[in-house]
Amino acid sequence: MKVTDNLQNDISHAPDWFHDSIAHKSEYKTIVSEDHKVAYKTWGNKDHNNVIFLVHGTGAHMKWWDPIAPSFQIQHMLLR
Repeated sequence: MKVTDNLQNDISHAPDWFHDSIAHKSEYKTIVSEDHKVAYKTWGNKDHNNVIFLVHGTGAHMKWWDPIAPSFQIQHMLLR
């Protein structure tokens, strides 16, 4: 897969697992503590059990986890 400056073109040749994963909708939330705001996303874990935190570094963005984060939820559901 060749990466260009055109996102739609780049992901058009991505594998099926990638397209399946980014099709899962996440819920955007924030927590405010003192003077700080922390933004996070969830993918269907309503009971707050078996939580996985994926943290990105400086220069990254929470959307970087969109292609892989839903797969953890799917794996959890399959193991039940």
